[in-house]
Amino acid sequence: MAKPQKRIVEAEEFVLKDSGGKSRAVLGIVADGPGLMLLDSNEKPRAMLAVIADEPQMTLYDPNGEQRVNLTVAANGAGLALLDRNGEPRALLTEGPEGPQLALCDDSGRLRATLDVVADEPSLLLRDADGHVRAGLVFEKTGPRLTLFDAKGSARAGLGLFPDATGLTFGDEKGEQRVGLSITPDGPMLLLSDSTGHPRACLTLTADGPRLSFADAGGTQGIRLFMRSAGPGVLLSDNKGKGRAGLSVTPDGPRFDLYDADGGARFTVALTPEGAGLAIFDAKG
Repeated sequence: MAKPQKRIVEAEEFVLKDSGGKSRAVLGIVADGPGLMLLDSNEKPRAMLAVIADEPQMTLYDPNGEQRVNLTVAANGAGLALLDRNGEPRALLTEGPEGPQLALCDDSGRLRATLDVVADEPSLLLRDADGHVRAGLVFEKTGPRLTLFDAKGSARAGLGLFPDATGLTFGDEKGEQRVGLSITPDGPMLLLSDSTGHPRACLTLTADGPRLSFADAGGTQGIRLFMRSAGPGVLLSDNKGKGRAGLSVTPDGPRFDLYDADGGARFTVALTPEGAGLAIFDAKG
């Protein structure tokens, strides 16, 4: 018995109609590739599966025939777009070479928020109506970090949680850090910096007591005030950071010391219960 020959039907378009004569499905060429369109009882397009420019995509429509969902697979990744009734994209989910990303837009189609994972580090960015990033939350390998930006893009406030410290920072309009508050294993610390980012004042609280220091523009010459268990004191340093003069109050009484450039004591005045004392030392102490 001879095998039945295959029947090939060729056409530019196939239309499937229901019992009422309404078109419910159309198979044909859409834009630049083949596509299957499904229609509702009002002959409005509701779903389409097509391959356009060698990229498969699926589109879902609302009862008015407006696109509301679009799923595409491109050469650089896959993407899912959700649109509002005005055709503006409101949510975009993509997967590309750098990782997945979720983008949210306002009713004008402007990007306002993004959530992505790049190099195994998730991040969340919030934008204002002009598209400027105003807040960013990132989970780095060292810990989470929150940064707030002004309208010009300068970092104005930051909060970070790291393995050995928790820190809160404030910046000026140029993005330079001016205030830093942190808690470390040694204790809390407040750091004040000038407009160039150089630390100028620092307040710390250690196990031995509080300390307050002031530095010059170079970060070396300055004053250090401290309250130790043995008593309060002040130390003046030169432009190399070496202590040159110190005044302290010990359990035995007040004392004043002068030091040379190598840190050696050269002059001491002390007042003890036994009386006042003066000592002058040579370079060998």
